[in-house]
Amino acid sequence: MKTSTLFILIFISISSSLAQKQTGIKMLNKYLQEKEFFKLEAAYKQQKNILSEFDDMYYGALIDNASNRCAESTKKIERLLNGSKLKGQTTLQLLKVQMDNAVKLDNYSMAARMGDYILSSYSSFLDATEIADIRNSTKLWRALENVAPQQTNRIQSSVKWTRDKIGLMNIPVRIGKETNDFVFDTGANLSTISLSYAKKLNMKILPTRINLSSSTSIQNEATLAVAPIVFIDKTALKNVVFLVLPDENLQFPQLDYAIHGIIGFPVMNQLKEVQITRDGLFHIPEQIANNVDQNLVLDGLTPIIQLKIDNDTLLCRFDTGALETELFKKYYEANKSRVEQEGRVDSIRRAGAGGTHKVNAYKMAPSTFIINHKKTTLSNFAILTESLGDFDKHFYGNIGQDIIGRFNKMTINFQSMYIDFD
Repeated sequence: MKTSTLFILIFISISSSLAQKQTGIKMLNKYLQEKEFFKLEAAYKQQKNILSEFDDMYYGALIDNASNRCAESTKKIERLLNGSKLKGQTTLQLLKVQMDNAVKLDNYSMAARMGDYILSSYSSFLDATEIADIRNSTKLWRALENVAPQQTNRIQSSVKWTRDKIGLMNIPVRIGKETNDFVFDTGANLSTISLSYAKKLNMKILPTRINLSSSTSIQNEATLAVAPIVFIDKTALKNVVFLVLPDENLQFPQLDYAIHGIIGFPVMNQLKEVQITRDGLFHIPEQIANNVDQNLVLDGLTPIIQLKIDNDTLLCRFDTGALETELFKKYYEANKSRVEQEGRVDSIRRAGAGGTHKVNAYKMAPSTFIINHKKTTLSNFAILTESLGDFDKHFYGNIGQDIIGRFNKMTINFQSMYIDFD
């Protein structure tokens, strides 16, 4: 009788443990699918003791990738891919993340190989849009496979930043003998330059054409060029990749405004930390700080910030190239009754490389935004009631200059992954 009771207790204990593990895996997969990276990491740490060795390494690799620990993520994925036979969807997920790791580590040939392998072996798991995206990305990285990785000689540097005609932040950038103001844009996945200015600088334009889509859902076509060396004051960056856009795609005749160039995420990532003050100083510090809690992750090459809006903790894109903060349809649907009660019906025009696009929206009463315990209030911002496609699929909004400009100093740190304000 005692033996039978003991067997039942052991069986109940094992069943309970298995049920707990299955529930934990479902939760991790839910957060992963929704790109709720901070919730994913919190749940992963909570479940870590009951995860299998494979699951521990699998979710750890994905979290490392989102937290910009790409070398660590790469090692874990290599072990997973070499260690056991995996299901097709699992292998595909790992290969896509490995491709992204290679891009962030400037290993363009590896990124192209990953893309080719995905298309040749796993296209049956992809829809037509995903296939087109991976094919286009692979074409981009294949064009760069013989380009040396970007390197940075990081020296304490300071320049005076200015606002251009429409209010965007510009920093002086020297390429060759020419110095010009480039837009500083965390929302740009790659640095960008106009075709005429690339020719003026005698940049070598690579023989490839890449299809792009902007946040306005307008399709653009670009080529590529590589600048042997780019200076921001005393800091030198070698082998900097630029998207080259036709001049008309960077011109806004209705505003009598044009962009020569944009400094995007890959340059910022290698600078590791920059400090920007309201009175016009753009500073690359000698020492990189690591004493601030993480509130930043990456979705591919896009910075995503965790913040509070009123009482909700949300993930939003962080975009220094956007003049105004806006919240997306996902936020509208989660707060529909309050938005419709407190807001007023309106529409906005979203400007991006290639044109403008009208979107229906509500303009909102004052709301409180809190970033790393720093609080500000914003009113009359837009909450969009229609989708922008993949641009707004997973996140609640886009944080722009109207929030940034309310603070005396902003620090962007891609090593410890945080944005802080003073």
